[in-house]
Amino acid sequence: MIEHAVTVGKVYRAGEMLDDPHYAAREALVELASARWGKIAMPNVTPKLSSSPGSVRWPGPETLGEHNEEMYSSLLKLDREALDALRRNGTI
Repeated sequence: MIEHAVTVGKVYRAGEMLDDPHYAAREALVELASARWGKIAMPNVTPKLSSSPGSVRWPGPETLGEHNEEMYSSLLKLDREALDALRRNGTI
């Protein structure tokens, strides 16, 4: 592959990535607090840009469907009646 200039790299499992010293050296990992899991490590924003480096602000939802109502009402403009109907028929 190198002979044909194909870009390749190892595909990491989560544990391998967290243990890799190169990830730590490049600050490619960040630790965040989670109400459910405590302190967790996860990949940082990639690529890391000098003028606008970005940041990971939260680890994600703590429970499945945690933000359903907010998303369905604000993004999809569904009212309470429509949400209740979706709940009754098992859609959400």
